[in-house]
Amino acid sequence: MGEGEVDRNAGILMEMEMELETARSRAAMSSSYRQQVESLQKELVTLGEMYKRLEARLQASEPRPQADSLLTMFQEASRSEVAGMKHQLEVKQNQVESLSCRVKQLESTLSSRDAKVRDLKEQLERMEAIHKEQLQSKDCRINALVSLCQRMEAHLVEARYCAEQKRESSSEASGGFDDMCASMELDGSSPTVDPTGLLGSYTSNTEMTPVSDMLKEAEQAVCSPEQQQSPLLEELELSGTVQADDEKPQINVADEETSDLL
Repeated sequence: MGEGEVDRNAGILMEMEMELETARSRAAMSSSYRQQVESLQKELVTLGEMYKRLEARLQASEPRPQADSLLTMFQEASRSEVAGMKHQLEVKQNQVESLSCRVKQLESTLSSRDAKVRDLKEQLERMEAIHKEQLQSKDCRINALVSLCQRMEAHLVEARYCAEQKRESSSEASGGFDDMCASMELDGSSPTVDPTGLLGSYTSNTEMTPVSDMLKEAEQAVCSPEQQQSPLLEELELSGTVQADDEKPQINVADEETSDLL
């Protein structure tokens, strides 16, 4: 969602920049028009001076009705031309003022867009940092589970070795079968019986970590890591191999995919 909004804002920013360039070009054209009008005004002033000199000469000379009529026509034409140029100058000035206001509005809009883009970039950076921290915590948890599985495998190997030794001792012993049965539990619901049947259907009175309890602890560690941890995980945390997560970081909609690692 954040990247799509950034792309849309970038497109809008490019459009605003193009409009700004167009407004600037129009402002440049209006300034050139203003210069042309000023030059025309100077020419009109020069023509007015020439007309005045000609009028003075005509007045000094003998009166000629044709020259007077021509002078009157020239004066009227020059006045109408000056009035038209003044009107054009006023129109161009109004256009320049409107373009200047538009340029200011575009600049303010661009500044606000830039601020929004910066805010979005900062939010994306914060989200990336949060995702990295969450991935690191997940990796630590996965490493703890791997270590737990290795410990379980070691316990299983040890239990298998003890079971094989007891089978060998029970097969070699003669006359001690009743004593051995008396010291062993034949109940299949014993907490140390292997559910898979790997260690047999009997248990010894010797102290050994129950395999079913270890499997339950591993399942609880995977399903609900925020609950109380098993003694093996506590031992790993005390040894410094795994760091305990006192507070689970908040997972928003953006990191639903990373939460599936567990």
